[in-house]
Amino acid sequence: MIQIIPNWHPTLVLFPIAFATAAVGLTITGKLFNKSRRASQFIEMGRWMLWGAALSASIAAVFSLFAFNSVAHDEAGQFAMTIHRNWAICAVGALVFLTAWSIKTF
Repeated sequence: MIQIIPNWHPTLVLFPIAFATAAVGLTITGKLFNKSRRASQFIEMGRWMLWGAALSASIAAVFSLFAFNSVAHDEAGQFAMTIHRNWAICAVGALVFLTAWSIKTF
């Protein structure tokens, strides 16, 4: 690991957030303007963004486990990091489930 950036998780976690936000926005836009000839393109891009969110969230989750085991913290920090980890596992699971569902219906 590079010494300047000992923990890659804060950098990598931005990608799934951006991809998931774009996926929701594009899908909603496609559904709202479903009479438009470009609606299917918005929905398709939303699907691709969802796939990117799941992939990047999985990568960020791996680096978060490295950070969880390497960053020094006290008892309160341990409690906060455990709650954060548990919510992150649920979020990654939800993204992977939605991605698998979208691939199945594709």
